[in-house]
Amino acid sequence: MNEQPAADDDLMLALGHKLAKTALDTLMSSLGENLLGAAEVKGMLEEKRGNEISRQRVDQITRAKGFPQPVVRLAMGPVWWKPDVAQYIDAERRPGRPRKGVA
Repeated sequence: MNEQPAADDDLMLALGHKLAKTALDTLMSSLGENLLGAAEVKGMLEEKRGNEISRQRVDQITRAKGFPQPVVRLAMGPVWWKPDVAQYIDAERRPGRPRKGVA
């Protein structure tokens, strides 16, 4: 009679791991849709501006003051949160170089 609860416990543990893995997979897939690497940022910028942008220019833009900080830096490079990048791209900015303050 001692073996039955152990079997039930093993079954519950296995089901718990399966449910946890499913929940984690769901979370990661939904997070993955909202994470961007430099190539995806480049695509968003090109779509908004309507012209092609070099990787070097994308690097300049992503390092500029005001651009959202990366969520994490991986071996492949920085990763940004898509809603933050979209908000930055959609913000109205004056074209050209910022004017120097009058001294």
